[in-house]
Amino acid sequence: LWYGGELARQLTWMPLYFVGLVWIKRHLLGNLELIAPGALPRATLLIAGILAGDFLAYGSHIARHRFDFLWNFHAVHHSQKELNLFTQHRFHDLDTFVDLAIRTLPLMLLTPGLVVFGVFNTVALIHFRLYHCPIRSNYGPLRYILVTPQSHRIHHASDPRLQNSNFGIFFSVWDHIFGTQHRAYDQYEIPL
Repeated sequence: LWYGGELARQLTWMPLYFVGLVWIKRHLLGNLELIAPGALPRATLLIAGILAGDFLAYGSHIARHRFDFLWNFHAVHHSQKELNLFTQHRFHDLDTFVDLAIRTLPLMLLTPGLVVFGVFNTVALIHFRLYHCPIRSNYGPLRYILVTPQSHRIHHASDPRLQNSNFGIFFSVWDHIFGTQHRAYDQYEIPL
């Protein structure tokens, strides 16, 4: 029942929300583009948009842990005692709205187009589901770039000291740069 409801949610209000973000961009921000068309290769703009959105999402994730008002919404995600394939979809809708806007608006300002958003969000969703699964993997050297199942499991640990680490959303580089990475890469924390 839950999975069916979640599927219905993904097929109804999520696409409408993305269309709403595009409408906001076009009608409230007009043709505002941070970089003039043709000034940089499209691939460079795509990478810059993804990195900017991920950096803002990292900061937002820290705020959702540090401020009680925001934590009240984000705590829904942390209420599970077991990580699995469905954990990625256990969020308060308001938490989801804010996170999606923060992650996608920079991309929209640099590389407009629904196809780009669809591909990016599909890849991101697969990665998010993977690192919420109970997999003992730190991805080897890729752990310095990507959030891994083991590092994100540390973030979901019941120990509050561990919850205040590993805030990366897609990339772990922000945790490494700003000192929020828990460096025991092989730790597989229990309980959650």
